[in-house]
Amino acid sequence: AVQVVWDPAKISFTDLLRLFWACHDPTQGDMQGRDIGSQYRSAVFCNDAVQAAAAHASRAAFASVLRVGGYSDITTEIRVGCPFYYADLHHQQYLAKPRSRQYCSAEPTGLALP
Repeated sequence: AVQVVWDPAKISFTDLLRLFWACHDPTQGDMQGRDIGSQYRSAVFCNDAVQAAAAHASRAAFASVLRVGGYSDITTEIRVGCPFYYADLHHQQYLAKPRSRQYCSAEPTGLALP
């Protein structure tokens, strides 16, 4: 999981969800590209019911876009109030490290949430 900390005065939770849906394929179940296992599943862990409602609404909207694009159902899990556990130091800020992009196998759909 990735913990996102943001300033709601600068970016809304809805905008974060829009980026979330755009950066990966949420229809792949327990995998992303060549990476397989439950640790690679698509999920949104919300702080409260308001965020969860927004996440569910955005998932429904993006599901419609994906269907038109020929994709299968979204498998993204949406949960509220789950504890966050930090990864080991090697995996902290992983995508910011040199050569990480060549490894990362997240495969965006190329479709956008309206």
